[in-house]
Amino acid sequence: MKRSFLFILATAALLVGCSLAGDVTPPPSLATAQASEPLVIPLTTPAQVSPPAIPPNPAAGEEIYQTRCSPCHGPQGQGDGEQSANLPNPPAPLGDPEFSRTVKPADWYSIVSIGRLDRFMPGFASLSDSQRWDVVAFALTLSTTEETLSEGAQVYNETCASCHSSSGEGTARGPALNAPGFMADRSIMDVFTAASDGVGGEMPGFADSLTDDQRSAVAYFVRSLAFTAETDIGNLPAASASPASFGSIRGRATNGTAGASLEGELEVNLLGFDADSQVVSATARVGSDGSFVFDVLDIVEGRIFGVTMLYKGIVYYSEAAHLSQTSPDIDLPLVVYETTAEAGQIRVDRLHLIFDFTGADTLRVLELWVLSNDGDRTLAGADGRGVIRLPLPSGATNLGFPGDASSQDLQFTDEGVVVSAPLFPGSGTGEVVFNFDLPYDRRLSFSQEITYPVGAVVALLPAGGPELSGSGWQDLGVRDVGGISYQNHTLGALFPGQTLDLTLSGQSGTTGSTGGGISTSNIAVGLGVLGLTLVAVGLWWYRPWRRPTAERVRTVEEPPPPAGGDPEIDTVIRQIADLDDDYEAGVIQEKEYRRRRAALKRRALDLRLGQDD
Repeated sequence: MKRSFLFILATAALLVGCSLAGDVTPPPSLATAQASEPLVIPLTTPAQVSPPAIPPNPAAGEEIYQTRCSPCHGPQGQGDGEQSANLPNPPAPLGDPEFSRTVKPADWYSIVSIGRLDRFMPGFASLSDSQRWDVVAFALTLSTTEETLSEGAQVYNETCASCHSSSGEGTARGPALNAPGFMADRSIMDVFTAASDGVGGEMPGFADSLTDDQRSAVAYFVRSLAFTAETDIGNLPAASASPASFGSIRGRATNGTAGASLEGELEVNLLGFDADSQVVSATARVGSDGSFVFDVLDIVEGRIFGVTMLYKGIVYYSEAAHLSQTSPDIDLPLVVYETTAEAGQIRVDRLHLIFDFTGADTLRVLELWVLSNDGDRTLAGADGRGVIRLPLPSGATNLGFPGDASSQDLQFTDEGVVVSAPLFPGSGTGEVVFNFDLPYDRRLSFSQEITYPVGAVVALLPAGGPELSGSGWQDLGVRDVGGISYQNHTLGALFPGQTLDLTLSGQSGTTGSTGGGISTSNIAVGLGVLGLTLVAVGLWWYRPWRRPTAERVRTVEEPPPPAGGDPEIDTVIRQIADLDDDYEAGVIQEKEYRRRRAALKRRALDLRLGQDD
């Protein structure tokens, strides 16, 4: 398990359309300097939300949106931007009223600030506080129309203005509604509910006198009172007499394992990078409350900082961030965990098989396992012994590692592949990649034992080569992977005790269909196109992260990919809806619900990718 710089490059191509350049850029040398460490991504801590200092300006936000957000979310916020087809997850439909009516502006401000790396969305640290609020304000306008606002204004003037004033500034009979801070934490549904049911004994409800459409329209209009079309320069905060030259990084280390606390005298290390060179290294003691601080740090444009801690033999990482003259002081929390050697919480998000021929009678198989840890302890064996065990198919020989992959964390035994690198809690927190050879004589029956739950399997083999068949396999057609045409096949969920079975039959073709064997660099670039890489460029030690369920903070959850007229996709969407109904009715436990729903969503996405061909 390791950090693959080629995968970082692959994902960079995906995120170009999101204009991450200019925010946080990864130092290229880090892949070499820390090659012995597993791929990790820290906890995405909710951004501290400060109420807007001035009313957000949607008109100013539109320019930012069209430049930074439209390539993925689309010009009207329908999730249909020019880059959306290349992303592994469909972008959120910001302009869909059903999607956005429960969203609080502060939620979207937080996402704009820190991103959603689990959804391949970067944060935009280069935007000022007011710019983030402006783009949020514009995004919120995408889900309404001028007609709705006009209707809402009429209802407001007839029903609400006598207490709240025509401009929403409030009167002795009712509070102000136009304060940006007041609306930042209220969704359209919140305002709609207040208009329907009233607010305690202070405000009556209007469910009997206004229609649903009228109450919805007035909710959108009330939100618009917190926006402005022009910025009042007189209300802007006074500029500092001189820009800050120094900054500080503070944080708090916590133990993310339920019921556990930090133990022992601990230290944190601060690392700073300018481009590909490490230029800062400092150490600080951790206080009894977990706090730490690094003061008097030079503010250098583009310099990236991060904090690490060695805790019970395992290195943990904070987010990556940079200081600026407008934000000279930043907070970098750090979460560590207790360890366990019990592998019951392991889940395989996806297993990828890539077939090629090194000779007319030799099939080379590259396997990429994307692993998750559903517990709240880091999975690690005592004294570095491996805990994760992946059986190999019978007859596998010549086991090795593609390209620049390191063998430090993998061992080949009679039982298969043993992984000794730690697996951190969260979704998609580790990846294992290796290859092996199998004999081929115009036909091969491939069978591999499954020891952990697998969400989905993807198999790629050179177009024009052997045919793949087997129960449950779906042929999604030909896709380009790193400049090579591959036949793309998918298989649904597998469970421990089952076997992964398939049959290849037909002529192997010329020796080395990809030029003498599997080309890791070509495949790595292609994996980004297929949405198979989990490394996000820009935050150089990130992994897609989720807190344990009890601690998880939900913000915006994208719906499953829309049906495109394909009966199979429609069937999967109906299965997701039925599953949601069962969960709401208490028929299924949350853990099983989330696992099955994730597998169905991946299946829907695979089918949709097949349509794109």
